[in-house]
Parts: sequence; C-alpha cells; structure tokens
Amino acid sequence: MDPEMKEKIDRVLGRIREPETQMSVMDLNAVRKVSYSASEKRLLVVMDNPESRQKCFCSGMVTATIRRSLMRDLTAEFEKEFPELAVEVV
Repeated sequence: MDPEMKEKIDRVLGRIREPETQMSVMDLNAVRKVSYSASEKRLLVVMDNPESRQKCFCSGMVTATIRRSLMRDLTAEFEKEFPELAVEVV
C-alpha cells in the first residue's frame, strides 16, 4: 500500500472515537485489518472485536450497540475520505 493511502487510512482511524472512553479506534486497536484493492476500487475494514458473547444480557447489548455505532462511523468516514471506493466494514 502506498504511503499516501496508508496516511489517509490512519487519519480516518484516528478520527473515529469509541463513545465510552473517547479513545480513537486506532489507539484501541479496534480495527484488525484494512484491505485495499485498486483494481476492484474496494476498501474492506475488518474490526477486531467480534460480536459479543457475554453472559450478561445487558453487557452484551451495550457491547453490540457500541460495535454497531463504530461500524456506522467507520463506514461514513471512509466513504467521505474515499468517495471513489466501495467501502465495507465487518
């Protein structure tokens, strides 16, 4: 990946904040991998935290809500930064 693309990706990851701690997803290592395909004009963002499987229903719901919020914010910011690419966050 070229340095300019990596810098733009890092800027996006630095802007997205986890709502409870207000730390960036970059600082939290909440994104495991970002894959870019120039030929497919596609950006795939893989989050590190899988769906919650907590014993406590309430904790699980809070975790799932925060995860969905981060996924929504990541999608919006990557689409804004890279309007020419198809963005998928999983």
